[in-house]
Amino acid sequence: MTNRTEAEFQKPTSLGKRQLRILHLIHNLDREGAQVVLKNIVTSTESNRSNHVVCAWKRGGPIQDDLEKLGVKVFVASQIAKTTRKKAILSAIRQIIISQHIDVIHAHMSDSLFLAAMLTNPIINGSFRLTGGRLNTPVVATHHSNKLTPSTGLEAFFWYILLFWSARAASKHVAISVSVYQQLKSKLLLVDNKMSVVNNGVPIPSAEDIEMAEVAAQNNSKVNIDGSPILVLVGRLVALKGIKQLISASALLLESFPKLNIYIVGEGPLRAELEGQINNLGLLDHVHLVGASDNIPMWLSTADLFVSTSHYEGIPMGILEAMAWKVPVVASNVPGSRDIVQEQSTGLLYPLHDVNGLVEKIIWGLNNRHQLRQYAETAFDIASNKFSTLTMNNSYQDVYIEVLNHE
Repeated sequence: MTNRTEAEFQKPTSLGKRQLRILHLIHNLDREGAQVVLKNIVTSTESNRSNHVVCAWKRGGPIQDDLEKLGVKVFVASQIAKTTRKKAILSAIRQIIISQHIDVIHAHMSDSLFLAAMLTNPIINGSFRLTGGRLNTPVVATHHSNKLTPSTGLEAFFWYILLFWSARAASKHVAISVSVYQQLKSKLLLVDNKMSVVNNGVPIPSAEDIEMAEVAAQNNSKVNIDGSPILVLVGRLVALKGIKQLISASALLLESFPKLNIYIVGEGPLRAELEGQINNLGLLDHVHLVGASDNIPMWLSTADLFVSTSHYEGIPMGILEAMAWKVPVVASNVPGSRDIVQEQSTGLLYPLHDVNGLVEKIIWGLNNRHQLRQYAETAFDIASNKFSTLTMNNSYQDVYIEVLNHE
């Protein structure tokens, strides 16, 4: 491969069978949906045709520890730059791209796409007068949510202009679902040959994985596995996850299932507010905020139902993980969730914000376990064939090769 210098960044003359070097650019490595997708891309043992490097440009996080334990090279640009100033961070990212001989920049979400555009687009790069000039490295941008920009106000207009401008720098835009694809096409005016759909992928557990998760649950004092019904929700404690709906529903569910336990797995800024709601409704013995976890399979192995109350999604990783673990799903009927949960086929859907509707679906599910198991089996087949890490990684590899061949 040609050595890349400060002066010129050339694509390889022949891809051959060598591993491609991919830089994943993301704002942080907290335990959130896009970050979990990134982790599944770079750590999968099912597809090793690329050598992945990760750059969190704002800060690291718990997923950084996971990646480094698995031998993935991780950089935190703000630490290298020793400042949060954008020009210094861009300079740090630039040096990472050059020193690691990166073939493709894979930007995750619109803020990372903007930084990639500043490094690679001649107009944007020139406008900001960045040291060293522009790089010729192709950019792939993955859009992880149906919400491309803030919803209203001047901030929404500003972000839309910024995203529209930055989008022209990407060789390929990846939508994680058909609904996200449609948003990109209508709002950013992208043409079909600049876009692809690559569904999020999750590991499909082996028999050994299932046994290990069940043993972990039995040894966890936080989990009540005495045969009482168990609901599990996995997500950050933020407003868009709609967790207050499930807590409100819990008070009504106890009338039918007095021994019900609900485990909410995740952390976030709403913890104190949710704790107050749980306390005010007298649910301390039934609704448990267990915090962030690096062992989601353990919680899924205990669940009778997985619940998602999100206001919007791209392709929800929690639901995909539940499908892979054959856990029946009740989800809000919103874009993203309804792309993978079909009513009375692969799970149950309820109208967003309708607490009574959520209660009805959960009661029906817990009273019809045999039917739920059939839904879970159908969902597992779909997850195995369409939403596995193998399928996802093969699709991304095709995207990387396509953009390099067209440079």
